[in-house]
Amino acid sequence: MRKSSYPVHYVNESKSHNQKAIRGGERKVMKKSLSAVLAAALTFSAFGSAFAADATTPIEKFNYLKEKGVFEGKGASGEAALEDNIRRDEMARISALLKGLDLNNPPAEATFADVPVGNWAFEEVEAANADKIMEGTGNGFQPAGEVTFEQIARIMVSILGLEVKEDAEVSGNVSSWATGYVAAAIEAGLIEEQADYTVPATRADLINSSYSTYQVQNPEAPEYAVQAVGAKKLQVTFSKAVDKDSVEFTVKKGVGNASVKEITFSEDNKTATIELVAKLVKGTYTVTAKGAAAEELSASVTVEDETVSSVEIVGDVAPLDRNNDKVITAQLLVENQYGEDITKAQRGNLQIYATKAASYGGTGNTVTVNAYDDYYVGETVYFSVTHIGTGKNATKQLKVDLPARAAKIEVEKVYHANNKELTSASNLSEYYLVFNAKDQYGNDFDNISYIADDLQVYSDNPSILNVGNFTTLTVDEEQRNVLQLANPTSSVRFDGTANVTFVHKHVGGASQYAVEVAPAAKLEALTIEGADVIVAGEENELAFSAVDQFGNEITDEDDIEAGLSNLVASGVSGLNIEFKTDYETGKAKLVLDASSAPALERAVQITVTATTATYKPVFATLTLQPQAEVEGIYGTKDFNRAIAIGATAEFDADNIQVSDQYGRIKTAADFGLTPVVTSNNGNVTVGTGNVTAAVKGSSTINVQLKDGATLLENISYDFTVRAVAVDEIVDYAVGSVDPLYTGGVTYKKKLKVEGLLNDDTKVTLPVDDTNYYTVTDQTYIDTGLVYNAGHFHAESTMAADIDKEKKYTVVVTGKVKDGGLVTHNVELTVTEAAPVATKYELRDGSGATKDTDGVVVISEATINGLTERTLANAVVKVVDQYGVEITSASKFRTVTTSKSFASAVAGDEITVAVQAQNGSTFSFKVAVE
Repeated sequence: MRKSSYPVHYVNESKSHNQKAIRGGERKVMKKSLSAVLAAALTFSAFGSAFAADATTPIEKFNYLKEKGVFEGKGASGEAALEDNIRRDEMARISALLKGLDLNNPPAEATFADVPVGNWAFEEVEAANADKIMEGTGNGFQPAGEVTFEQIARIMVSILGLEVKEDAEVSGNVSSWATGYVAAAIEAGLIEEQADYTVPATRADLINSSYSTYQVQNPEAPEYAVQAVGAKKLQVTFSKAVDKDSVEFTVKKGVGNASVKEITFSEDNKTATIELVAKLVKGTYTVTAKGAAAEELSASVTVEDETVSSVEIVGDVAPLDRNNDKVITAQLLVENQYGEDITKAQRGNLQIYATKAASYGGTGNTVTVNAYDDYYVGETVYFSVTHIGTGKNATKQLKVDLPARAAKIEVEKVYHANNKELTSASNLSEYYLVFNAKDQYGNDFDNISYIADDLQVYSDNPSILNVGNFTTLTVDEEQRNVLQLANPTSSVRFDGTANVTFVHKHVGGASQYAVEVAPAAKLEALTIEGADVIVAGEENELAFSAVDQFGNEITDEDDIEAGLSNLVASGVSGLNIEFKTDYETGKAKLVLDASSAPALERAVQITVTATTATYKPVFATLTLQPQAEVEGIYGTKDFNRAIAIGATAEFDADNIQVSDQYGRIKTAADFGLTPVVTSNNGNVTVGTGNVTAAVKGSSTINVQLKDGATLLENISYDFTVRAVAVDEIVDYAVGSVDPLYTGGVTYKKKLKVEGLLNDDTKVTLPVDDTNYYTVTDQTYIDTGLVYNAGHFHAESTMAADIDKEKKYTVVVTGKVKDGGLVTHNVELTVTEAAPVATKYELRDGSGATKDTDGVVVISEATINGLTERTLANAVVKVVDQYGVEITSASKFRTVTTSKSFASAVAGDEITVAVQAQNGSTFSFKVAVE
């Protein structure tokens, strides 16, 4: 490298000390972690090759920094002098400018004899020395001395306040004192990796490092714009990539927030598509992005209501129905102004005409024409469609042709209701291929029975998987065509790839899809960690950890049980231990059922043993404590101690909290206890399972507990309940309402309204008592949204008026003291998403008795007379996403058992697996006595 043989001379040697502020004036630099700076680098494209959109070469970076007042050229011509080595006085100036040090108040006397007062770099050297980003060498400052890569690293890391790790490692020759600084600078992109960091650096090297540092200090906000790209979609565009995990969006229309359903970023992180819950309506939407730049970014777009922009008759063919020559079909496409297909939603607004037509039918994009006379192949049919309201129309002459046949299958994905990975240990009947079908004319082909007739399907590797039947399934809230997979015929299972081939019997050709089956996780180690307290007479959930042969955590019940044998709990009688699936999390839980353990007078040691499939022993010693007993009443639960006059509040064993000898808080109902409740006066009266506020004032309520007919000694609890008048209420708390399914009153949801006192105490109110509050009846109530007795429900007639989901707002108006009124808006969501199974639980039924959460017990004589489906329907309660029980006799798609009920004998333990119509599964055991 060429060394400089002369001092650095700046174009303006009499430089002004009122230079522009590089970082907004003097600023204290706080030490921050490297990860935080790197996150900023990603957000603002500050480091490394991220500068490609701005300056990329040393000369471009020099010109940029020169414009910002950080660098100046050398010599009379102001050249960049990229190949010159850096001098220490030059480094001091650049460092001081980058850090924004004060150059206007230098000391009266020079600290270093070799940089006296009046030297061109006097102020910069003094400022850098005072800030300790550069110091003397022990022999003056040595202004003409060279600067090495490791010295640049130390200075830039210090300027940014990066964390320096003592145990950092660097590849290349580096001084021991500089290792941490060099590692931090490399990781932050401030310098490039070198073979030797102790050699002098050039001006080009310093320019690159200074440019990176300056960009971190002064991140430029990306340009930001928003546009509507769909009926429910807004697209935000940034001029540079952002850190998608750091950006938070808020969408407003006027002063109200618009609910966001999903946000999707493009691969380059420059575009975000925001899907709203409800459709855009006429007006201005403002989208604010927080975290994309130092300050919030905001942009607005004005939209119109969704409207029909085009109507199209798709294709030139009208296929005959395969069973009736008086029926043909045609394909329609109605699009909105964003080019989205809205045919289904607009079918009721279409006026259709076709030659010979007597009536019309079909759903979605398919129109079925029912004629008064036969059609024949080759006949020309005049067809027209007009959208009522916009007048958009289309006309076309269609040629009658052969019936449509399945000609192409496009598999979208492998689907499992609980998103389980497909492995060689999976029950393949729980997995489906979700597909779209096209006919020979290129049209969508959805008739599942026709698809099954038109295709022959096989797996080219039945040792990995087989195929089942074509059917329909609710996938992601939509009814989809699917092909169910099936287990291999052999009990020996393999992983690998199996190609599923769809042979098109009538039109020739085939479609194929490769299904990957991953190796099954094999339980390598199981550690049972116990619980805070394990109590006899109860089910106890034990903490555990299970890992597979790859060191990964196993959370699936089937995978754990497949790799485990002889799981036993011993030490006292009546113990049962097993893995179960927590259907809320989808993960396995380990349950020690000590419900049948004998009464214990003291704690006893019990052991849990098992063996893994890899022959590794599992052993745990646990302490089983005596059965729980109530030691006292702890308080009340889910009960307002202020009640409005005229209101009655439920108060029973579920509302009374008790403590046991282990310090656990439960309810009196958990112990099967009955409360005895009294009041000391008539302000608040006591009934069976409730209390009523009668007269303004307070009452002392006393609670005692009975076990059967026996009153528990020394257990009593007093608390005060206040009877509140409307003139004491200052505001109201109005709860949210769960989504309303368009299924009528069966799916009603509660509107919870409570009063508030000055101290924010909540007050139980009489339901729909207009002395306290009213719920505004608005015109849309007449469309099928009904409010009655404190509940909302959506009639089935509303399904025709919404597209999957629609938002409504109701107003609750409450009376407060001094005759005032307050209002609260409540947002309601009405949805047409069909109910699907989301929760399962066992119960008594068909002669079987629930024993535990996973077992029912039944006699041999009873089970021999039952079908598998009859028992499953009776003992398995299925609840949908709306909290309503699914009671249909066909609620299960399949019911499979490990043994036929007809041949069951006493002592059998039969595993029953049920699969709901949405593909979700539940299994339980039937113990035969």
